[in-house]
Amino acid sequence: MSSPSPARTRTVLIAAGLFAAGSVVTAVGVSAATAAPDRSSVQSSANGNGTTCDKLGYTKIDSESGSVTLDAGTITWGGNTLTFTPNPGWTIELCIKGGNQVPIYETGPVGADGVFTYTHPQGISHIGYRNPDSSEPSPTSHPS
Repeated sequence: MSSPSPARTRTVLIAAGLFAAGSVVTAVGVSAATAAPDRSSVQSSANGNGTTCDKLGYTKIDSESGSVTLDAGTITWGGNTLTFTPNPGWTIELCIKGGNQVPIYETGPVGADGVFTYTHPQGISHIGYRNPDSSEPSPTSHPS
């Protein structure tokens, strides 16, 4: 039996290399996507590199750390952690973006159960918020 040609050997080695590289990318992607968040309401967006919270419809705060007070409550973030302390009856949707290799995390409405804390698997690069909503009745004016 004759030995395989050099071209065939290169083709087999290239195919094996691509398979191995694909397996590593898949394993890294799965571990990043399955990183355990603090709350079950946090979901990973299918969007990743190049996508920012404002492109997903959030009001973006382009800072790695800070604190902002809104009608809905106070958002404080820095390092890997974000905390939302709601005002009574308020909820908000949050977006947390970290390093370039992990997807954006979107929370859905949070705050109804009290303080919400999320730890990102990488350092936070920016955050966003949208849809602040209050279940509290609006003050009504009573004619005199």
